[in-house]
Amino acid sequence: MLEVPAFLRRPSLSRHLLTETENTIIGDILELLNKHGLTSHQSMNLLQRLGGIIEMGSRWRRGRRTNKEADAGSMHINWKTSS
Repeated sequence: MLEVPAFLRRPSLSRHLLTETENTIIGDILELLNKHGLTSHQSMNLLQRLGGIIEMGSRWRRGRRTNKEADAGSMHINWKTSS
């Protein structure tokens, strides 16, 4: 049975402080990894890739929000004419 990799654990919290939802999700992930017969090394590589995908999504969302704010500012049109 695989254990939770160190990079998935919160360093400042012990395992017993994780929420029930987090424990359930972690348990489900470990069950799937074991079900498909992945080695510890394969599992860590897969979870690192998943972490990278999540990070890219987070960066993309932050970038979209920043771009929308920038676009909103650049779309402002000053209809007043100088005389």
